[in-house]
Amino acid sequence: MKKNNNFLNDYKDLDNILVQKSFDFSYKVKFNSKLLYVEDDIKYYKEEIDTPKKILKIIKGKLESTKLKELLEKYKSFSVDEFEYIITSMNIIYSLCSTKIALDEELEVNGIFVNENIKHLFDFLDDSIQRKTKLTDEKKELLLKEYKIAEHFDAYLIKQVLNKLLFKETKK
Repeated sequence: MKKNNNFLNDYKDLDNILVQKSFDFSYKVKFNSKLLYVEDDIKYYKEEIDTPKKILKIIKGKLESTKLKELLEKYKSFSVDEFEYIITSMNIIYSLCSTKIALDEELEVNGIFVNENIKHLFDFLDDSIQRKTKLTDEKKELLLKEYKIAEHFDAYLIKQVLNKLLFKETKK
């Protein structure tokens, strides 16, 4: 039996199409299926709205700034409780570097193994992990049971490491 309609294939790709379109409004949406309700030229947006693609350039500048590097260095030198330091540093790294969309464009900006210009974030992460390994077993257990950031941070870190292993073009 010959397939005449690509509706199922279009539907299967819909999530990816929507992510691409929301990231860069100039992305052309084209469906292969010939359905009556689909217009030829679909526009979902207003031109004056900043796209995530434009915002990502701003984020890149902020992540690569010397001001952020100085702030992280100052934070590392504070004398605070180690447990609190670890929780806060996981929140900082996760807030700054976790991916919000599943696109390589974002990973090129905030990927700790990909973007060589954010080595200060990698160093901050490394410092946090070194401190985390020195915690007592009770503190580690408390961290995993009581603090949701530990779960999200570990998942983030696993994604970063897997990305590094799959795409060995990184230098770290």
